[in-house]
Amino acid sequence: MKNKKVNGKQKGASFELSIAKVFSEWYGCENSFARSPGSGAWSNIHDSNKVPGDIVTPEKFPFVIECKKQEVFELYGIFKEDARPLLDWWEQACRDATRTEKLPLLIIGRNRQPTLICMYERDFVYFLTKKPNILAFFQLKNQPLVMLLLEDFLLGTNSLPNIIKEKEQR
Repeated sequence: MKNKKVNGKQKGASFELSIAKVFSEWYGCENSFARSPGSGAWSNIHDSNKVPGDIVTPEKFPFVIECKKQEVFELYGIFKEDARPLLDWWEQACRDATRTEKLPLLIIGRNRQPTLICMYERDFVYFLTKKPNILAFFQLKNQPLVMLLLEDFLLGTNSLPNIIKEKEQR
């Protein structure tokens, strides 16, 4: 049987669309999260603060979302001295977050595996009202981070959409 060639750009776009849909459902407002034009590349070319990351979010949403769907990612790789490609992905999320004065949120997917979220430990403590299971506490460049399942993040932050909506009405 011949292996099918996978179009990485299509795979990434499909993953970003699915993440936007999951967050829109969590937020309770259809299409409140959407795939960014050019998936982040557009914002890099145009040097715009309006479209950081891979997902367009509601204005008061505190995070910039960077999505990566790659089979090369191994969870155990986070404990290596050179934790590539995670380090590169995290730095990309941090650049967009710094530029827009938001917080980085890295979402990682692989085929037939649960979707993961990587975030600063301090943001985890601040935003998650229900403390879910943590897959890993680790450091990248002396920054304490946590990794957890996307579904646990959404359950742990279930009051966040109401807080954001209240802020947007002000």
